[in-house]
Amino acid sequence: MATRAAANIGERRVMLATPRRVHIVGVGGPGTSAIAIILAEMGHRVSGSDMHESKVLEQLRDRGITVNVPHRADVVDRCDVVTSSAAVPQSNIELRAASEEGIAVLTRAEMLGAITPHARTVAVAGTHGKTTTTTLLTLMLRAAQLDPGWLIGADVQQLPASAHWGADLFVLEADESDSSHLAITAQAAILTNIDLDHLDEHGSLAGITASFDAMLAATDGPLVVCVDDPAAAALAASHDAITYGTSPAATVRATDVRLSNGAADFVVRWGGVAQAEATSSNIAVHLPLRGLHNVRNFLAAFTMAQ
Repeated sequence: MATRAAANIGERRVMLATPRRVHIVGVGGPGTSAIAIILAEMGHRVSGSDMHESKVLEQLRDRGITVNVPHRADVVDRCDVVTSSAAVPQSNIELRAASEEGIAVLTRAEMLGAITPHARTVAVAGTHGKTTTTTLLTLMLRAAQLDPGWLIGADVQQLPASAHWGADLFVLEADESDSSHLAITAQAAILTNIDLDHLDEHGSLAGITASFDAMLAATDGPLVVCVDDPAAAALAASHDAITYGTSPAATVRATDVRLSNGAADFVVRWGGVAQAEATSSNIAVHLPLRGLHNVRNFLAAFTMAQ
């Protein structure tokens, strides 16, 4: 059954197969600046605006994106579509001007829904661990020379930017806070865990769980889910997902875990209980990240990368 949040996601899609003029209100935010980078690299003419100057705005200008400070109603003239940060009120003069001119105004979630059909998208979802897992998967794919695209909700030291439009694959941090995870088109998905969060959007833990259930059901391809998390494990069983974790029931399992000095050492084993003693496919891993949660994040990325 669809969640209230899913039902409220608009069905509008902007066709981005040909170059468009796109304006982003509140472009200095981490989510919107990443979208600006993606759209510009796709070949669209992108502009944006914000209330105050920032380092992010200068970085966007360096990429050829026109950015205005502060907001002005006339900047939306001749645009094909306008989108905005969730933090921007509907009373914003640019959003009002776009509506009055009949320009399509999309939420951030709807814009991601318009972008994702143009690549083979891997959605990384879950209450915790999305950023790290998205980063790890992106780094693995880059190491394999696959030129993936990515969109991450934070700056990552090991990557040149928070977003990039690649050759084919697109690794996306799928955010449940605004139900972006329900608006996208994905060919593969990771679910890290399910916890009580974003009650303003989903109402209850049952509502959050139902939203992840709907996302998995809509994904047209492999599903990778953490079996160590009880709520996620229940969805894994109902969707025939590949599982990962430290549990003996996991398809891809971390054993012999040793945590020390901000790092983790462990062995990755394949096949759950039946293959636990096999050695031919076991892989010893040294992970320079702290905590068991990051062992699980690594397993998620590693499993999907295979």
